[in-house]
Amino acid sequence: MRTSTRAAAACWLLSLVVSLAGCGQSSSGDAATATVSGTVVVGPTCPIERGTPCPPAPASEAKVEVRRDGVLLAQTHTDGAGRFSLAVSPGNVQVTATLLNGIQSTDTKSAQVTANHTVTLTFELDSGIRAAATAPN
Repeated sequence: MRTSTRAAAACWLLSLVVSLAGCGQSSSGDAATATVSGTVVVGPTCPIERGTPCPPAPASEAKVEVRRDGVLLAQTHTDGAGRFSLAVSPGNVQVTATLLNGIQSTDTKSAQVTANHTVTLTFELDSGIRAAATAPN
């Protein structure tokens, strides 16, 4: 009799667990998200440009923050190629990229992000390198 009582209790508990597992929120009820992605570059990269272009370089480890009404929604650091990607809730956001090594150059852009879409931004931060002054004629 004792074994059958335990078996019945185990069956009841198992059915309760299975029933409650179905009570979670379904994926169709999940909050929609949007993606803010992009690239951060830094320039100039040469102190003196002499006929040869000196293109901006990827800003690795730059800090990228996404805010709405001053409230931080998400943050990350760029990868070695200067890329970043952040998931946020849809709406108007301000995205700030900050160069942490060298001078602390910062740029902020506003964007409207919509559910299930990606907004792509490019930031060009100041390296602090300046071209040589040209002599007056």
